Amino acid sequence: MIQYILSCGNREVGAVIEKSLTEEVTLKEWQSYLPNYNINDELPWSKIDIGIKSNFLKTENRRLKTKKQTPWCGDSPCYNCGPCN
Repeated sequence: MIQYILSCGNREVGAVIEKSLTEEVTLKEWQSYLPNYNINDELPWSKIDIGIKSNFLKTENRRLKTKKQTPWCGDSPCYNCGPCN
C-alpha cells in the first residue's frame, strides 16, 4: 500500500504518512489522499515511455473489470502491447 501511496499521491500525502507513525490510519483515510483517475486522464507517469501502448492498457483495464486474465504472450499470440516492437 505504501508504494502505491508514494507513487500516486501528491505533496499532501506526507501528512498522512507522518500521522500513520503515531496513530492508526484507516484505508479510507489513505485513499482520500489519492487522486481519482479517469481511464482517459493523462497520468503523472505517462511521460515515462516504457513502450507499452495506452490502448493496450485500456483494453487490459476493461478485462480486469470483467475478471478476465490475459495469457502470457509466450504461451499465446502477440497482443501487440508494444515493448517487443
